[in-house]
Amino acid sequence: MVLSIQLTAPNGVSYAQPTGLFINNEFVPAVAGKTLATVNPYDESTIAEVASAGPEDVDIAVVAARKAFNSLEWRGLNIKRDLGDILVYSYFNITVGTTLRPLTASDIR
Repeated sequence: MVLSIQLTAPNGVSYAQPTGLFINNEFVPAVAGKTLATVNPYDESTIAEVASAGPEDVDIAVVAARKAFNSLEWRGLNIKRDLGDILVYSYFNITVGTTLRPLTASDIR
């Protein structure tokens, strides 16, 4: 399975859209190899095939999440201070912003 496809937003910005499952900080195919189609609601054309998680994928994701949560890196997290930094960074991230703005705006039309 291809783990990303090139898409072009209505404003002409081209970007790589991941199609795998985000597990353990990376995009991976489903263990069973199953996919599902994402459909354009306007004309019912298939936009992309994306990984479809099964029970095995959920088990792997839970183990990875638990391992990350219990790691020393997360234990030292000052949630009040660091969450604020993360939210500010995400809000002002120009790369993601220029990609997401035209996509969400096109959904409103």
